[in-house]
This record gives sequence, C-alpha cells and structure tokens, in this order.
Amino acid sequence: YLSSRRAAEKGGIGAAAAAIPDSADADFGSVDLLNKAGEFTWPIVAMSYVYVRKDLSFIETPEQQSLLIAFLKNLYDPKAIEQCSIFGFTRVPNSVRKIALKGIDMLQVDSSAPEWIVEEDTIPGDGQGTYVISQKRRSYAEYQRYSQES
Repeated sequence: YLSSRRAAEKGGIGAAAAAIPDSADADFGSVDLLNKAGEFTWPIVAMSYVYVRKDLSFIETPEQQSLLIAFLKNLYDPKAIEQCSIFGFTRVPNSVRKIALKGIDMLQVDSSAPEWIVEEDTIPGDGQGTYVISQKRRSYAEYQRYSQES
C-alpha cells in the first residue's frame, strides 16, 4: 500500500507530473497522469489549473490586468503553496511551478499596468499605497467599530 503522502515524500508526485509539457502554452490535450510507471509514482487524479488568455487587453483596465497577474503569481508563492499541506493536499511539484511562472510571464498587459505588491512586514507609509495588498489595511468603519469596543 502506497499513500499519497509517502509518494510525495519519495518524489512520486513529481514523477507523474513529468508528462506535463515544458511550456505553459504547449498542448496539454494528451496529458495523462494516471498509472505512470515508478515505485513511488502516485496516480494524480486531479490537478488545479487556470486557463488565461495570453493577451489580457480584453480586461478593461491596466490595474485589473496586473491584479490578475499578482493573483496568479500568488498561487505559486511558496507561502501560499505551504497552505496545501496544512489542508491535506500535495504541494505542486517544483517543475510544474516553474512552468506556471514562465507561463504567467508570457501574459501581455498594458505597458501602463502598475505592479501590485503584498505587504507582509509593515512598510511605513507605502503600505497603504494604492497597489498594495495588505492584511493590515482596515476600513474607517471597521476602525470605528474596533475603537468603540475598546
């Protein structure tokens, strides 16, 4: 009996993922991840993926275009990927992560699209910037409620 956890520890998930094309814009139509050869290879029956058009000009504003890029990159951020094991999922193999990040870099956005950043540690002054995603940011209404409760 081989559990998915043991297969992942021994590199079996990555072995099954070897059938994935080298480029995000390649044809994935023939990808088959079931019952691949190998002592620790685990049959991958589901894999999360996102289809995105390369040319993002159909998205109304440059800010929305670059926000989509930030969201996609966050899916492959090591801190986000760590959440997988907390919830009992297997982490994406590094080889697949690299293909995905290269694919995100292929996306075409308006040249005026701003870069979004995530505030992890306090960025004095700039942490409240327009294109900053921060868990520390609060609305004035929330601040008022909190102040009244204290």
